[in-house]
Amino acid sequence: MDPLANWDARAAWTGADPQTGAKLRVEAAAWRGRPVSFRVVGPWTVPSRMQSPGGGQNQIAWVAIIYLVLVAACLLAWYNFRARRVDQRGALRMGAWVFVCLAASAFLDMHHSATIQESQGFWRVVAEALLNASLLWVVYLALEPWVRRRWPHTMISWTRYTTRGLRDRW
Repeated sequence: MDPLANWDARAAWTGADPQTGAKLRVEAAAWRGRPVSFRVVGPWTVPSRMQSPGGGQNQIAWVAIIYLVLVAACLLAWYNFRARRVDQRGALRMGAWVFVCLAASAFLDMHHSATIQESQGFWRVVAEALLNASLLWVVYLALEPWVRRRWPHTMISWTRYTTRGLRDRW
């Protein structure tokens, strides 16, 4: 396996562990004379090309649970919306805040270059942020009436913000 950092020199040594007798391989890499990677490979090490890519039954179960929760949230949000129990302003503000924060974070994390990839990256970031903000909006509409009924004290600050804005002092 290649080191994750840039390197201009690599070396490897083999030997045996004096206590157990296990065969060991020590690999190192350096960039301009300074070490950037160090790895001990023993009988316990599974080559990266041999590792399973993940998935399996456990991952399928989690995906099924996530989709069931999303469908239930959509149905509950629709029911609350039709019954006029939802705080649409609060849901919209939270969704907008999440969209702005996710998009800004992704734009700052993205590699920028003056190519067509920049345009594709822009639309990917906007789509992902909009999808996540929309999902949060639906979950907010689904859960907000229940939270307001069960724990009204937790909603006081948020409701004051959504009705009066940031300038609300007391």
